[in-house]
Amino acid sequence: MRRRIIIMGMALLCTFSLFMGMIANAKTKTSGVHQNQLEEYILKEMPEAHVPGMTISIVNDNRELYCAAYGTVQKTEADFTMGALSQTITAAAILHLQEEDELKLDDTVGDYLTDYHSAEAVTIEQLLTHTSGLSKDSDLSDIKLNDEWGDYAYADVNYMLLGKIIESVTNMTYEEYVSDNIFDVLDMNSTFSLSNSKEFSENIVTGYQTYFGFHVPKEIDAQKNKEDAASNSLLSNVKDMGRYLQMFLNDGGKVLDKKSVKKILKGQGDVTDAEASDMLFGTKVSSGMGWMETKVAGTRVLYQLGTAQNATTVAMLLPEENLGITMMFNTMDYLVGQKLIQKMEKGILNIVLGKTADEIGSSTYMTKYAIVDGLVVLALVLAWLPIMMMGFWSHRRKNHIWSIGGICIDGLIHLVVPSVVLGLLYTVAQTDLIRSYMPDLFLAIWAFAISLYIGAVIKLIAMFVYTKKKHAAGVELEEQTVESEEAANSLVEKNEDKSVDKEDTEASKTEEKPADSTTDNTGKMEEKSSESKTEKSEEKSADSNAEKAEDKPAAKEEDKPEQKNKEKPADSNAEKAEDKPTAKAEDKPEQKNKEKSADSKAEKAEDKPAAKAEEKSEQEAAATKE
Repeated sequence: MRRRIIIMGMALLCTFSLFMGMIANAKTKTSGVHQNQLEEYILKEMPEAHVPGMTISIVNDNRELYCAAYGTVQKTEADFTMGALSQTITAAAILHLQEEDELKLDDTVGDYLTDYHSAEAVTIEQLLTHTSGLSKDSDLSDIKLNDEWGDYAYADVNYMLLGKIIESVTNMTYEEYVSDNIFDVLDMNSTFSLSNSKEFSENIVTGYQTYFGFHVPKEIDAQKNKEDAASNSLLSNVKDMGRYLQMFLNDGGKVLDKKSVKKILKGQGDVTDAEASDMLFGTKVSSGMGWMETKVAGTRVLYQLGTAQNATTVAMLLPEENLGITMMFNTMDYLVGQKLIQKMEKGILNIVLGKTADEIGSSTYMTKYAIVDGLVVLALVLAWLPIMMMGFWSHRRKNHIWSIGGICIDGLIHLVVPSVVLGLLYTVAQTDLIRSYMPDLFLAIWAFAISLYIGAVIKLIAMFVYTKKKHAAGVELEEQTVESEEAANSLVEKNEDKSVDKEDTEASKTEEKPADSTTDNTGKMEEKSSESKTEKSEEKSADSNAEKAEDKPAAKEEDKPEQKNKEKPADSNAEKAEDKPTAKAEDKPEQKNKEKSADSKAEKAEDKPAAKAEEKSEQEAAATKE
């Protein structure tokens, strides 16, 4: 009987051992994780996704299955900024406080915090599930409510408030509480916050930000957002995160009880936010407490993505497969590269599950950035186009620089447009998100706006310069006009002076020359006439009566036609000479000679009758004497 009992017991023991071995084998069926295929895929797709370096860890509930570093990351202990993975740790801390009866999930923010009136009616559970209605662009200094109360709407401020509640309940800093109750318990010796990052700085990885498709080294700003540790500012590595994921695979381990683990991992409701639902797998997603729940190829997957200043991270839990996966990339490229990194993450998950991974493609990255960079260049060209067309602008505006229509158009282009763009950037868009995660786009927007403002300044300066030049040109033209008028007047005066001088000289010449010539001529004429008349008078009969001799000359003086003819031309010539204008003497030398001859003729004509009369009177007197 005993022997039968012993045999039956041994059989049962063997059966139980076999059964447990089968279960263990079932839970670790992916222990090989297709290592060769996985490494081949990572090495091939990293350059395609433009990933400088990365680390990966795969664990089950009791051991590390695979851990490796690639690219520029030299060791698996390298610490990365985790981003939103920090929220999963904060959620675990809240549930741990609930287990200790320090708080309840239906308590409100106002029960613990008095400085945040806008959120005082929000419950702790709503903060954990991002259903609080708080705006995504809120922070602790400016909490805003939106219209999505009760619906999923991701906002970092939810977990910032949870960090403040932890500090209020425990009278400890957030970092102290999670270190004492989670990190130390799980041997997470390289997990810390930015506020004490100097103690662990030797292992912090050099990350990269992408500017227009080019990687630029970016060191972590340890002083930035110290209050953001509970939301996205914790640092860790894949080895520590592997131990953290094992806690969930072991139903909470030494940190949480099984009930709390189920509460954390259970989806609370479908995510309707399009961006969130397509963050990784493009499948229907439910929000848990710090985790997102979905199904990939029929397998339940809980995941959380993290993006930081210079890193991209993801953690995945596959409870049915008894697997936990952590990946950390030392680059952050929210504009283009983020989607390619997520494609790598999905490919790695498919390989771990024994499925085919999609390839990224060599041209995907460059094609997308060619479009992005082209749009940026086009925007900058449009911003600088008014400046490059200054020549055309100045030609069109040179005659109406200060026209109202032109000023309105320039004001619209150079003042209204950039002001509207910057206003939208700081009021409607998520400014912090763009500044931190898309620095190239943020820089491009500012470059566009500043370029237009510079154009306004250049055009304003040009308008003043053109106005000054136009005024100076007008003054110069007036001066030239005055100078030309003065020159013309002086020329006229000189010509008048020259004409007067010429008239005076010509008059003096005409007065001197004709007088001498006329006297000589009259003398010669007198001599000739006296000789001829004496001869004639001698020939005449001496016996002619004295009376006839006396009367003849008087009659001859009155009636001689020759004398009359000589007098008429002389008089007429004198009158003509007197009536001719003096202006003609300045211009025509022939006329001058005519005037000279007229004057001489007039003088001769005036002198001849007198001389003849004297000669006749002398002849008569001589005849009477004889």
